[in-house]
Amino acid sequence: RHAALVVSTSHDWDQIPSAMASYLHTPHTWRTNTQEGIQMADQARAVSSSLSRLAVELKDKTSSHQVQARQMVDRNLETKIDKTEQLRSMLEQALKAVNTEMEAVSKVQQELEAFLADQEAALAWSSQQQDTRATERPVRERTDDTTQYSFAKMSNVVSMNINNVKKLILGCRADTIKLVEVRRKLEKDMQEKSYALGLDTEAVQASEDRAPTPFYVPPSTVGVPMTMGSWVKATEENCLLADRCIQNGERMRHLSNIKMQEHKAAEHKAVKAALLELRNNKAATEKLSKELQKCISETEEKIKAGEGTHSELQEALTAKYPSMDLTKHRFTHRVYGTPADNRPEKELMGDFVHQSLRDEYTYLDKASQQLYDRISQVQTDISFLESASTQLKDDLTDKQLHLSIDKKVEESAMSKYPAL
Repeated sequence: RHAALVVSTSHDWDQIPSAMASYLHTPHTWRTNTQEGIQMADQARAVSSSLSRLAVELKDKTSSHQVQARQMVDRNLETKIDKTEQLRSMLEQALKAVNTEMEAVSKVQQELEAFLADQEAALAWSSQQQDTRATERPVRERTDDTTQYSFAKMSNVVSMNINNVKKLILGCRADTIKLVEVRRKLEKDMQEKSYALGLDTEAVQASEDRAPTPFYVPPSTVGVPMTMGSWVKATEENCLLADRCIQNGERMRHLSNIKMQEHKAAEHKAVKAALLELRNNKAATEKLSKELQKCISETEEKIKAGEGTHSELQEALTAKYPSMDLTKHRFTHRVYGTPADNRPEKELMGDFVHQSLRDEYTYLDKASQQLYDRISQVQTDISFLESASTQLKDDLTDKQLHLSIDKKVEESAMSKYPAL
């Protein structure tokens, strides 16, 4: 705006009013200001060019860094996904092994429970056989023989088997509880791995054109994130715990199978011993029964012979009575005469006839007494033989009943243990 004044300077500076001269620049100042403006514009253009170049370089650099960071994130996500899938596969295998072991332990536990029921039935059977032989046998046959001892020993063996099997069942239940707890941990870990795998997969597949996500501020209850090593170690420890539980289950199953075989063998051994003693006792009873039958037959024969002798002696004694009566009559008739008259006194003499009659009567009386004594003795012998025969028959009856009970016990044993 001062250009007109500056250009039209045909008048002398002295002629310019003093009021106008107060705001006019000098030519030097005017040129200096213009040059400074040009320099400032040049500097501004230079700075602008530098800023543009730096902006382009920054843009390229940030783009390159963004691509590298994106690639790094993608590689880390892929690595994490691969590791997660690997750990999840480990968990799946461990979980499958745990389920298989649980089924095996459950099967062995069922076998142990069935074996326990079998052993309890064997104990009841053994006690029943002892009670049968102790109560049903006749009093004469109630002996504490080796058969009773064998059945008592069998009861002790089976009782110990029952106690051991109960302990094994408790061990199986404890292993099952541990396996259930391990399975719960594995399932939880695998569920978390699957969820994390889904999140990482979604992160890989996410694009820039998706809706913006607000910045997430974790609550104060969230703990410190796990490191990669601790994250892997936690899963490996779960798998290792599952392996230890599986090994314990396998040892328990192996021990249970061995113990069941040993207990069954011990039971069969005890049953065999009891059967052997029972058969030996039965053979001894049969032998005694035959001896009793033979003795009874011989005693019956002796009784029959004694009865025959008794009849003969009785007949002989009866035959003596007429002779004694005749001798007595003759002696009385000669001495005393008829019933009306006595023999004359001077005819009473101890002649040979008198002496012979006395001797004959004495002999007949003595022989009769001897016959009577012998008849009494024979009768006593017959009574004793009859009493002995009765006792032998009672003993034989008891032996036969004893034998029938032992046969019933043997049949029961062969029915319960057909392999023996």
